[in-house]
Amino acid sequence: EAAGELGRAVASLVNLGSLAVDLRRTHLGATGSRAWAEACAGLPALEQLQLGLGLNSLGPEVALVVAEALGGLQRLRDVRLEMDLNRIHDEGALALLIAAAALPRLTWLQLDLAQCGLSERGALNLADALSQRFPACGELTDVELDLRGNSISAVSRGALAKATMQLQASGCRCVCRT
Repeated sequence: EAAGELGRAVASLVNLGSLAVDLRRTHLGATGSRAWAEACAGLPALEQLQLGLGLNSLGPEVALVVAEALGGLQRLRDVRLEMDLNRIHDEGALALLIAAAALPRLTWLQLDLAQCGLSERGALNLADALSQRFPACGELTDVELDLRGNSISAVSRGALAKATMQLQASGCRCVCRT
């Protein structure tokens, strides 16, 4: 509850350019996480966001709220988002990656989706999103994607490796941990 109240207070800092908050293992829950996502969405000047929401028993609905919040932050250049050890599944993981890919000024993306309940099909969808959506990111220099601890086979590892190599060929440093 207190973390959610703090998130609402942060929302009043409309000129804030950088925000780093580690809320891992705080038992934040869906309500507190939504409050933080909505607080971040109300920060139009934000260029750097580091938000640690790992191990908070969150589901895909919270990941969708976070993805929607990211979509409204058109000045974001640096996004570091930890959603590991939450059961956000395929839908939540893909929404976060697609939201980040749509950011026009994005230069750095670090997305931790370790042990988030990603399936084989979800990993293949992430590989498609990496190869189809990210080459359009003109300023993008770095992508780090952590998918360790999910149900990923050799087939999806191969697809992710291919997508990673495509980004590297375009001049982006891309690392995908499986």
